[in-house]
Amino acid sequence: MIRSRWVHLMGVLAVYCLLSFSTPQVSAQISKNKIKNSTWQGYYETKGGNRMNCKVVLNGSSGTYHTSDGSGRLRNVEYNFDNDPSNGDWFVRISADWYLTQNWGGKYGGEVSWTTSSDNYKNLSGDYDINGNRGGAWNCRLQSFNGGNDDFDLGGGGGGMDKCVDYSDWKYNERKCYYYRTCQFPGGGYQYVIYYPDTDPEWVFWYNPKSEKYWCSCPTVKHPKYGKKVRNGHEYFHRCSQPAREIEDCEWEDEITTSCTAKNDRGESIDLAGLPTDLP
Repeated sequence: MIRSRWVHLMGVLAVYCLLSFSTPQVSAQISKNKIKNSTWQGYYETKGGNRMNCKVVLNGSSGTYHTSDGSGRLRNVEYNFDNDPSNGDWFVRISADWYLTQNWGGKYGGEVSWTTSSDNYKNLSGDYDINGNRGGAWNCRLQSFNGGNDDFDLGGGGGGMDKCVDYSDWKYNERKCYYYRTCQFPGGGYQYVIYYPDTDPEWVFWYNPKSEKYWCSCPTVKHPKYGKKVRNGHEYFHRCSQPAREIEDCEWEDEITTSCTAKNDRGESIDLAGLPTDLP
């Protein structure tokens, strides 16, 4: 009887240990598959220490990056899982080769390495080199999983805030003589960013096609006060306290903020970060 109870106890302990030590492996593998198809948004630092907005899209062993200073591709992307011995949390080490799709009079490329934070892999940080010489740092935050993998727990109850918007290239409205680009929202919906080079070169204006009103503006690289910081990757938003159909009829808030959100078609708050700094 004693031996039978001992065998039973050992069996229970074996099952408990198996579950305890195998579960993180399974969880890590699921997360790894999702991270291999994910989008990140944040900034990178140039060799001179200036910050540039950036978006990184991982697609398995390849990927792309889009910055306010240029766009490029990632090759030979590798993912390695490890766990923090202090708390057992899993994190991912990511390495890749990068190169510019534009050739600006020379060959630009190198290696980049990132490490995710262990708090649900929300943050990505690391550095890169340029042709073998150290370039600068990268810091991004997880925005979405590509291919509809939105069931991963990002933590913090961010909802739509953890999705990134997509800005189109500039187009020209010949009839009204202004440039515009579309800001497409995840979850449905879009707005226009409009630039009037002849009358307001220091600002771009947000226009909501549903309300048919201007409701916010952002300083451009030509702004006398904010232009240099905008060029270095900083973002500023000046909201309207009273939106209007014409810019001259808008009433503006006293303070300029460094972040701004808008609602998508599902009523979720969407972060408008990542507005490109290039002008037509």
